[in-house]
Amino acid sequence: MKKRMILCVMMMCCLLFPVYTSARTVNYNRVENYKNFVRAVTHKPIKISIEYNTIAKNERKYMYKWTHVQGATGYEHQVSPDRNFRKDVHTQKGGAKWVSSTMEYVCNLHDTPCKTVHQNYYIRIRPLFGKYHGRWSKVAICKGDLNENSSK
Repeated sequence: MKKRMILCVMMMCCLLFPVYTSARTVNYNRVENYKNFVRAVTHKPIKISIEYNTIAKNERKYMYKWTHVQGATGYEHQVSPDRNFRKDVHTQKGGAKWVSSTMEYVCNLHDTPCKTVHQNYYIRIRPLFGKYHGRWSKVAICKGDLNENSSK
């Protein structure tokens, strides 16, 4: 009975600590991955607000601001004229330099995602924790020009 217990313990050690790496490296990576996974599942929701929205004849500028999530290694932003983010989605991922909480977006008529300047744009953000990503924020709406015909 004692031999079986010792054999089981040795096999468990072999499974947990592979031979080709040191035990310290494996343990650290597993702990960090687990912490990032827990942060991705349990983070506070991100709140987005539109700071300003200006529409010119051929160009549109708007700035949005979001709440910072503690422990995030980066963020993923999506901007789309489609409410459900199924077509014409412009996706940007950023690392440590995007940990700031403001982003200015300039839309020209010559850009691919900006086919028309006068439509509504929808924005959402999610934090990145290492290789894991968090939940999407609520969608912020950047209102388009209501008097599109009068500006032509």
